[in-house]
Amino acid sequence: MIGTELSTDDLSFSIRTIQSPSTRSTSDGMKVHHIFAFLVKSCFYFGGRVVVATVPSSSPSLPLKRSVTPQPGSKEEEEKEKDSKEVIAGVACWLPPGKRINIWNLPVTAKCGVFKILRKAGFGGFNRIVLQYMDQEEKTHAAAFRDRARKSSPDSSSSGKKSLKPDDAWYLSMVMTVKEFEGQGCLSLLMREGYAHAAKTAASGGSVPPFILESSSPRSRDRYIHLGYEIEDHPPTIVGVGKVDSDGLKASKETRRKGKAPGVEYWCMVNWDPKV
Repeated sequence: MIGTELSTDDLSFSIRTIQSPSTRSTSDGMKVHHIFAFLVKSCFYFGGRVVVATVPSSSPSLPLKRSVTPQPGSKEEEEKEKDSKEVIAGVACWLPPGKRINIWNLPVTAKCGVFKILRKAGFGGFNRIVLQYMDQEEKTHAAAFRDRARKSSPDSSSSGKKSLKPDDAWYLSMVMTVKEFEGQGCLSLLMREGYAHAAKTAASGGSVPPFILESSSPRSRDRYIHLGYEIEDHPPTIVGVGKVDSDGLKASKETRRKGKAPGVEYWCMVNWDPKV
């Protein structure tokens, strides 16, 4: 999976330090591999969900199935049994309310490969990719939730959400689509599956929690807007100012001297009322 050419719809836990590597045979490819592996493993270890969208290996060019997990006895289940080998078309890593990656829980993050990222990226890169990024996006999300609480009227029917905090929301840690399946609805499929799961697991009679994420490109940002997200009304998260260019690549001394190291911009986004 990691060796397949991937299109990153979003890589919420890192900055774009690498320009589209598609193999682990290079140093840059290994950096991406370690980041992806860390995110997926962290999702498991910290109580999250890793959801994949697949297509039959016998006909990988077919449009994606419209359900991630076929119901027992359904036609899709019968088809799946006939063709047990499937190709992964996309992956989403979700962290539910109250579950987040604790980077300082070293016994767990070490199992997830955090030191591999540190060795490959160096301390400066690790600081930008992990520590600085997490600090900024957490502050931006927190400010958006405080504003939401202030704007909510105490006697409003929607006041139940006014005291919510970012940790009460579902968090999309990462989502990506295999290159050959771009444009076939994979992102929408994974997102709507997440909404449906949240609705199913919500407390009896309770509302579905908000969903939050960070977008790493204008392209993915616009896709998320189409799926019900809005940009949080706060300054964008910019990582690596004075250190890297807009693609997240380390800037030379000459480039930095000329002030051409603007850093990488992210958009913190929220869906207050997710619909299936």
